[in-house]
Amino acid sequence: MEGAEQMLGYAHAIKDTEEMLLNRLYLDERARGTGLAALLLDAIETQCRSAGQRKLRLSVFEKNARAIAFCQRSGLATVGTASFHIGEDIQSDLIMEKSLQAS
Repeated sequence: MEGAEQMLGYAHAIKDTEEMLLNRLYLDERARGTGLAALLLDAIETQCRSAGQRKLRLSVFEKNARAIAFCQRSGLATVGTASFHIGEDIQSDLIMEKSLQAS
């Protein structure tokens, strides 16, 4: 519909003692490659710094090459892995984080 407002993406973060966990960052397929993900991540980082958080942490599916590349370009580094079961299948996520300390 022309002129209709549509949600193209969202981010959800959870505040912990010294870090913020980016729990979700999703984009509609139409918004990929537009810079919206970088804007959402920047907004989360701004909130983290305002709240005095020292790190931003997230997990990403190890086979999601596009998301991993975005995270790496955004300054997140892999610091570990986490495995979990989906039925009988074992899946693995990369744990990535970024320091938010003032340079």
